[in-house]
Amino acid sequence: DAGAHRCAVRQARDALRRQRLPGRGIGSALLDYALSHWDVGELTVNEQNPQAIAFCEHEGFAAYMRTDTDEEGEPFPLICMRLADR
Repeated sequence: DAGAHRCAVRQARDALRRQRLPGRGIGSALLDYALSHWDVGELTVNEQNPQAIAFCEHEGFAAYMRTDTDEEGEPFPLICMRLADR
């Protein structure tokens, strides 16, 4: 179900944040898995993380909206992105 998928993605995201392993293909592998298994076409990225925004753009996502808060209502702006070919 969608809730379980969001939970799994958040757990993977949190694990990556703790490991600080940029440039090793882990993000690409997770995104490939999400795209092939869950038909992910949209995602959100913290606006204060330009590396993540650049990664998503490199992977074919384009920004379409900005929020003032995150999903929990905290003051962390998010960039909403979707695959450019959708």
